[in-house]
Amino acid sequence: MSTVRAAVWRGPGQLAVEDWPLPEMGADEVLVRVSCCGVCGSDLHIVDGGVPEFVPPRVLGHEPLGVIEAAGSAVTGFGPGDEVSWEPSLPCRACFYCHEGEDGLCEQRVPILGGFSERTVVPQRALYHVPPGLPDRAGVLAEPLSCALYAHDRGRIKAGDQVAVIGAGTIGLLLVMLARRAGASLVVVSDPNPRKRDLALEIGADVAVDPSREHAAERIRRLCDGRGAEVAFEAVGSTATCLDTLAAVRSGGTAVLVGIAPPAAQAPVPLFDVLRRDLRIEAVWLRRFTFQRAIALLPHLPVDRLLSHCVPLASIAEGLELLRKGKAVKVVVEP
Repeated sequence: MSTVRAAVWRGPGQLAVEDWPLPEMGADEVLVRVSCCGVCGSDLHIVDGGVPEFVPPRVLGHEPLGVIEAAGSAVTGFGPGDEVSWEPSLPCRACFYCHEGEDGLCEQRVPILGGFSERTVVPQRALYHVPPGLPDRAGVLAEPLSCALYAHDRGRIKAGDQVAVIGAGTIGLLLVMLARRAGASLVVVSDPNPRKRDLALEIGADVAVDPSREHAAERIRRLCDGRGAEVAFEAVGSTATCLDTLAAVRSGGTAVLVGIAPPAAQAPVPLFDVLRRDLRIEAVWLRRFTFQRAIALLPHLPVDRLLSHCVPLASIAEGLELLRKGKAVKVVVEP
């Protein structure tokens, strides 16, 4: 068994680039040379030990882009030289949720060696061809776009709806693009980071609110005819932004909770108010059958505008720190 250089997470706060075993390629698998991999906010949660589903040791990186170097004898439709992305884990196809068609809730998802490595072995059923002609490195946004697309589906945006997005990280900004493409008449973004607010306006938001200077939900309601947005997305994962999202939705509207909150986080939800306003609250986890659609959408959205920084694998800790301090939108790691 050969080894590759990879960013290995060995427990809370422990991430190091080291040699990691590369398994032999099976008949239905391909060997991929990783071109680059995006850093996600959830990577920070994982490194800090805040995602119970992730158990160390583990190679991180779930927003990959690469080129196939070799293909197993049973692989069809993919071959050496193909540029691909892939789902970072696969449903087991055997548990209760898989049998119900709810693969995102699979109890025994099978992880694939992470994208923060030089090479990896990927099952064919996880692979997708990347559309030709994409801007450099833009393919790393296939995975986050698949998650944003699932949240967008749950929001049920109709043409003419007024939409709010709380949080202008990668997922929030992708939701802005999707809301605009769906025909929203007004898209309002809230984020304390001025760079992210400016970017939100550049890619399609109509108004960007600074929640450090004014109450976000109140401003959103005023902008939305005093009633609130038909659909509001929470894309941060904090108690305060969750409550802001619920308060920003009009009566009869939909609040979609997307951001990953710490496991111990609690929100004092005003239950009577939620009932009285007949709110629909959707909570999303991962994605369900949206990766293929995300790949198809990539050429039609200005996703490359989100790629703010690129660091070598050896400096991945610096990339994580850029994201942690809010100095970057999307950091890309290159082996």
